[in-house]
Amino acid sequence: PFKNSLAASSCLVEARFARMACLTLQALLRASSLLCWRLLLVLVTVAAAPGSPVARADGGGPIYECGPRFPSELLSDFDLAYVGFFKAGSSSFRKFFAWHPDVRMYENPHHNPLERHRLEREFDQREAYRAPQVRRVLVAETFSRLPGLLTCLHKSSPRVKLLVSVREPVAWFQSLYNFVIWQQSTDMQEWRVPHGDIAPFHEVLDGAPFGNSRFTLSTAKLHEQLARTIRACLQPPWGTLARGGARQAHTPLGGGFNSTSQLLVVDIDSLSGPRGQQVVATLQDFLGADRPFPQAASASLTGGSAAASNTHREHGSAHGFADLCQPRFARNFTWLVDFFDDERSKLRSLLMSQVGSGVISEAMLDARTSLC
Repeated sequence: PFKNSLAASSCLVEARFARMACLTLQALLRASSLLCWRLLLVLVTVAAAPGSPVARADGGGPIYECGPRFPSELLSDFDLAYVGFFKAGSSSFRKFFAWHPDVRMYENPHHNPLERHRLEREFDQREAYRAPQVRRVLVAETFSRLPGLLTCLHKSSPRVKLLVSVREPVAWFQSLYNFVIWQQSTDMQEWRVPHGDIAPFHEVLDGAPFGNSRFTLSTAKLHEQLARTIRACLQPPWGTLARGGARQAHTPLGGGFNSTSQLLVVDIDSLSGPRGQQVVATLQDFLGADRPFPQAASASLTGGSAAASNTHREHGSAHGFADLCQPRFARNFTWLVDFFDDERSKLRSLLMSQVGSGVISEAMLDARTSLC
């Protein structure tokens, strides 16, 4: 009897343990299932959120979209947007617009949480912040690489005008490469960006990418980038990015620029040339402000600082720095000038079209003798 009782007790204990193990396993399965669903929900939310990369259908790299976490109405009521390119005078244009008493300037809210908070506050009290004489200007040069955000901007502000500054491709590419080198080596913490191993300049000319954004020689084909990201957001005929069949409505400023255009393309180096004030007058007309820009604002563009600040020759001590005007880079310089010959031709045609300022810099006309 004792043995039978002991066996029965043992079976009962085993059954209880088995049941507890079974219940524990069921709880773990339910918890893991719930965790999986929550993880899936997070992934879907992040994929739709601004600032998160979304795979492009054409395989051309990530784009950024407006989503539930960024209401598109925050980009409403903008009069003008500077949409690229960086290393083409964006800092000078910030100074230029900041000088005007009737311009309220904003940075990219997708990259700047404080700017987003500012837009949310102003949207909630928009009746107090809107004034007929005020021009709302968005400065976000990276929009040329973010077609999703540009589409969102145009949807929310259908009458917004787009300002683009371009540079001679060889000068722009050299400036971009040296800027990445400088970001890697600078002691200024607010500018320092680790880029890993940056390919030497001669390898970049052979097709190697560089920097976290995987820049290549093709990145300097600015006309192609504009055609891909800007043109799709513009109404005809400005979406052609060239002289179209619309009636000419020349301004007294010369060139082929049509004052009704939604797009203005400016050669940043032309501002420091003899016709720089003419380009400033075109910008004034394009913005549509009642009062002119102060003289100090014009000086920020015409004083030569925009082009000079992008040479990065003051950072020439950085390891890997490429100065195409040095004798050891002479062959690279000649090769690059020839390589971008067709690109310069396209940019010149664009600058003289109905969406261009009508003024071309010496570098864009003759890079071989003007850059060095």
